[in-house]
Amino acid sequence: MRLATPMVLDGRSPVPARELDSLLDVERGRFPGVADRLIRRLDRAGVRIAFERTPLLDAPAGASDSSSRDSALTTFRAEVAEIRPMDRAEELRLARRFDLVRRRYRRALDRAGLLPLKTPRSEARAFFDGACDHDGDREHPGCLFASLPPAVAETLHARRSEYDAARNEMVSRALYLVLRLAPRFRGLGVPFLDLVQEGNASLFRAVEGYEWWRDVRFSTYATFWVNQAFLSLLYRTGRTVRVPAYIQKAMKRINAARSGEPNAAPEEIADASGFGVDFVKHVLAGNKYSLSLDREVGREEGENHRFLDLLEDPRPGVDFEGIEELRLEDRLRETMQVLSARERLVVELRYGLNGSPPHTLGEVGKILGVSLERVRQIQEVALQRMRGERGRRLLAPLLN
Repeated sequence: MRLATPMVLDGRSPVPARELDSLLDVERGRFPGVADRLIRRLDRAGVRIAFERTPLLDAPAGASDSSSRDSALTTFRAEVAEIRPMDRAEELRLARRFDLVRRRYRRALDRAGLLPLKTPRSEARAFFDGACDHDGDREHPGCLFASLPPAVAETLHARRSEYDAARNEMVSRALYLVLRLAPRFRGLGVPFLDLVQEGNASLFRAVEGYEWWRDVRFSTYATFWVNQAFLSLLYRTGRTVRVPAYIQKAMKRINAARSGEPNAAPEEIADASGFGVDFVKHVLAGNKYSLSLDREVGREEGENHRFLDLLEDPRPGVDFEGIEELRLEDRLRETMQVLSARERLVVELRYGLNGSPPHTLGEVGKILGVSLERVRQIQEVALQRMRGERGRRLLAPLLN
């Protein structure tokens, strides 16, 4: 098998990944043997695999300068628009590259005694993510490679670098799928940027789980994982109070069974959806939404209004008018201390201060056995005395 020129295999110059593509272009049955022989030759020569930069398209029409981009989403869209998507041939070529470097990385971990080759892929993937960040501090105590001999640690870091480079290229070439699928889930209770972030993370799992020999497009396989990531995020965080996923899935069938009738009876919904009546009632009871009292409901003249501001407090509030009346009665009673008993009685009867309705001058005269004119004179004297210094000091604050 011819690998490359002797100069490339001297251990100093890395071999470009594109020079390995022709060697890896074999059917699935032959690939493991070809890849293992290639890995052994690369390891004996101490050669690293170099990956090219992600290919970009020409600047799209109307692309704005980075200084004019006003949000993280706009910047991300512009950067993704510059990346050239993969066609079918490129998907297979990049997938074979990733399969090769993953095998090489696992063999290096096995030789270092960190991860046996027979470890299941799911457990190996978790180990890959937690072993070490080759871009970080290699002497950090969190790096599993830091405790190994320097030569072994250097080799593992090199294998990890190849693994990340091959995986990142496939992820970058598929980012457009996230921006294409995310708008379908907009407005369902999760910020759009969170959807994009979750979709981007799901592409790493898609790359690691993709089996190129099954004759399925990577874009098709990745679309499944992106959609699953969106649904999982909605089920987990779409509401303030988390509702179990089976309740939310059942609500989809129930909403379809309602046929535009939001007030349909549970029995009708059960017949149309195929669920039991008790289960329908259980789902409807558990599907209630919560609403934050601090949620903003509108803005006027730069002021934020909370939903709480629009609600009436059902509890009885403070009766300020009643308090003022009590204060006035107390002040009147204190002011009337300057009056005689007869004058106080006339004022109370005339103005209804003793709980009885107000009386006319004639009615007060009959009660006291005096003439109407005499009642008027007593009233005038009493009011004049109440308007004195004591009365002004006690009543003026309340009257004003």
